[in-house]
Amino acid sequence: MIQDRQPILEIRGLKTQFFLHEGVVTALDGIDLIIYEKESVGIVGETGCGKSMTAFSVLRLVPNPGKITAGSMFFKEPQEVRARRTVLEAEAQQWYAKKPIMEKQKLIAAFEYRDPGRRKKARPLTPAQVEKIVPPEKAPMGVVRYCLAEKAKSIPKTDKVGIGAALMSYDLVTKSNEQMRGVRGKMISMIFQDPSTALDPVFTVGYQLGEVISLHRGIYDRTELNKKILEMLKLVRIAAPQAVMKQYPHELSGGMKQRVMIALALSCSPSLLIADEPTTALDVTIQAQILNLLRSLMRTAGSSMMLITHNLGVVAEVCDRICVMYAGRIVEDAETFELFANPKHPYTAGLLTAFPKLGERKDELMVIRGTVPNLMSPFPGCAFVERCDKATEVCRKKRPARVEVSPGHFVSCHLWSGGEGSDVG
Repeated sequence: MIQDRQPILEIRGLKTQFFLHEGVVTALDGIDLIIYEKESVGIVGETGCGKSMTAFSVLRLVPNPGKITAGSMFFKEPQEVRARRTVLEAEAQQWYAKKPIMEKQKLIAAFEYRDPGRRKKARPLTPAQVEKIVPPEKAPMGVVRYCLAEKAKSIPKTDKVGIGAALMSYDLVTKSNEQMRGVRGKMISMIFQDPSTALDPVFTVGYQLGEVISLHRGIYDRTELNKKILEMLKLVRIAAPQAVMKQYPHELSGGMKQRVMIALALSCSPSLLIADEPTTALDVTIQAQILNLLRSLMRTAGSSMMLITHNLGVVAEVCDRICVMYAGRIVEDAETFELFANPKHPYTAGLLTAFPKLGERKDELMVIRGTVPNLMSPFPGCAFVERCDKATEVCRKKRPARVEVSPGHFVSCHLWSGGEGSDVG
């Protein structure tokens, strides 16, 4: 089973927000996601639901004025460090639970993220503002980090596992820009949505591939570098690789450019590959070739993959597991066959019903009524409430908890929050 493997990326409570003059847009609203070794995970959902922003957040490439404001992203954390961190976090939650409300308010005011605006640092909250804070039941990640940092002071320096766990050394959120440069490309690579804009038009394919390989692998000898470039172009099944090496991006077809992008992404043998709608601009036959190539290369390299798409057919063919996103939240997460056979969230069921099926005749396909909510307006309950035919009053007032309805099948819906429910398909 996938769950027996070591997690390569563990995202918890990730929140990414954009601070505009008109207000705050919450692009990601506390998502939880685990990707295991040698696993392909598909992220699906409507345009604007936060799929691409998840990828940019993982790579810490969120464009201004966006910022990661909460959560953690643990990448390639050793099993013993993860186990120790889990224990320390549980102790931190117990420590927080014993604190009086006033103390909790002060901790949140001091250690939770606040937008500094145009200043370098946010202004301290006034006593009146601190009093208005409603402390959550569980300690926010900023408070947990503070507690663990304090614990790290009492851990012996010889205890490397304890120090690594307490300081959350494997959390991408806390890494510096310099440290992230060593992660991007080398450990986590991304195939961008449009290869025409991702490739530099003034440099040849060989130069762009060589630059990445030189930077991350330290290969500077021209003969050895050209050999590696040719090897990568052959790996992605480009015909006449020696000629393509000397060509510019505008001289290549859409499918060839996408193959070059895949070669760029895989040139440093990353542990995690993020593919952001890699087949969007391609015709159907080329799409099938690219998907088959990705699937084959993932098996060969033993890497994990996060595939972002709005096409359910693509994830059904390539992915081991699917996460369904809606309005910046992951509403359902299950293995591919399980999700298609037993959708539990009304939104997932709506997507599958709207998908045409071979052999079924329908006068009209089902549609999900309404439109996606305004992400600038905070909603305390379920984001899908205005479009859901099964919504109740609690759906408007309380955010649904993430529950495991069957082994490996998670859903965030009040129909299932008690562990029981009826099929929504």
